[in-house]
Amino acid sequence: MQLAQQVRSELEGQVAAFAAKQQQHKKVYQAAIEKEYRIKQTREQHAAKAREKYESDCVRINSYTAQSTLVQGKDLEKIHLKLERAQQTVQVNENDYVQFTRVLQETMQKWEQDWKAFCDCCQDLEEERMEFMKDNMWAYANAVSTVCVSDDEVRVRLAAPFLPFTHHLPFISVTVMRKNASRTRTNGARERNGKLRP
Repeated sequence: MQLAQQVRSELEGQVAAFAAKQQQHKKVYQAAIEKEYRIKQTREQHAAKAREKYESDCVRINSYTAQSTLVQGKDLEKIHLKLERAQQTVQVNENDYVQFTRVLQETMQKWEQDWKAFCDCCQDLEEERMEFMKDNMWAYANAVSTVCVSDDEVRVRLAAPFLPFTHHLPFISVTVMRKNASRTRTNGARERNGKLRP
């Protein structure tokens, strides 16, 4: 019982330590990479919106330029005013687009490096988990084997005083029962063949 308790405490201690290490990995590395992923997504959205605004301004400028060739007078003045405002807006939106794209590019470079490091760390942890499981199963098998050997030794010690009396107990003597069964089968086979053979 004491040996079994010792085995249990040793194996459970190792499993608890490894589980704590996995939890630490999740808290430190996984939480950080998830936060970085959310930042990357936000910056992608900003860059996409800035691009949409810039492209929309470009379409408007092209439209106003095309219209200015078709109209005259006050309509032409109105289109020129719209064109000037659109050109001012497009410069601001172009600057925003360039800025957001540059920030996104830097974010993507950092993300790729950090994601690769995270994946490498996860792979190391998984390889360590597989090795741990293999070692732990071997330790468990060896511990069970040790307990079984110990139990057998106890049984032998307990049975030793009774060994001189076993010849009085026919149900314990397996050898005698086997010999009797063998004789019965042999005699039956000889009788079925119609004559007794030596």
